Amino acid sequence: MSGRGPEARDAALDLVKAGAIVFVLLIHASSGAFWEPLGSSGWYAALLWSGLARGAVPLFLMCSGALFLPPERPLTLRRLYGRYQVRILAALIFWACLYKLLELARSGPVDGRALLAGVRQLLRLEDEGHLYYLRIMLVFYAFLPVGRLLVRHAARRQLEYLLALWILLGILAPTVAGNWPNAPVAVPPQWPLNTTYTALGYGLLGYYLTAYPLRRPAVGLLLFLAGALWTVGVTAWASLRQGALYSGFLEGKTLGPFLMAFGLFGLARCCRPGPRLRRAAATLSRASFCVYLSHMAFLHGFLDLGWTVRAFTPWAAIPLTAAAALGCSFLLWQVLRRIPVVRSYLI
Repeated sequence: MSGRGPEARDAALDLVKAGAIVFVLLIHASSGAFWEPLGSSGWYAALLWSGLARGAVPLFLMCSGALFLPPERPLTLRRLYGRYQVRILAALIFWACLYKLLELARSGPVDGRALLAGVRQLLRLEDEGHLYYLRIMLVFYAFLPVGRLLVRHAARRQLEYLLALWILLGILAPTVAGNWPNAPVAVPPQWPLNTTYTALGYGLLGYYLTAYPLRRPAVGLLLFLAGALWTVGVTAWASLRQGALYSGFLEGKTLGPFLMAFGLFGLARCCRPGPRLRRAAATLSRASFCVYLSHMAFLHGFLDLGWTVRAFTPWAAIPLTAAAALGCSFLLWQVLRRIPVVRSYLI
């Protein structure tokens, strides 16, 4: 979504975006296996595949911050709203309508009454769940001029202070608030940032790790492993404790996904990929927006055809389903990117 030519591509960001879109597919492909009995092998497969991938959306947000916040990159309000915001809004409207039509078609005959009900649902924002990301991005882009002004004039220590404050209110406070019913200390409900404004912090973190990369790749790896252990382990503990899946620790504004995204982004900044990996990552990175928008249609289609991740062992079915959805979405991108208006505004 940067609009830059191939010669200006950032290999690290391409790696991050390619990995992030694979993570998105793993998260959504895993959801069906959570219907397995709590604590069963299939349930743990869903938790592991989904838990390891929970840095997906934070990674996309960090890439956007790394791309758009550097003050040396020209970004006028006219370009911001005339290109990027229009593209996000057009994609949101188009894909929300398309998914609603597919939903109506799957549930029965599509007549005037069904269409009217669908329009009312769309006006109440009852659309395909994963499109929430586009609504976040509309706010994220609106704050870019403020963020660019900040990074232009802030010293490194000032950025670190702001990031520390964001981690406290946008990551640690939401991790504790509501997740520890018997905690001796309560978090004031006015303090935690909601998901949208936590996203702004991830953008700033992406810029910071680009301007001041990790010195040691091992630090990134350790952060990822710590985040993965926390996400999977604490989610398993909380779920077994309440007798059903507890998803609070799987959210991007909590500690585990934050550590995984921080670690992977920092690790990618230390990598020196070879030419083949660079080309593959660049291609998947360019396709990532289309894959994100379209993959749920293919996952729904797989279900209609009787292909579920519970048909055989979820340990293998989840990655195979994610790979199939990725392949279908990638082929769709190869077709749609050749249509000028679609390429510019809808994918």
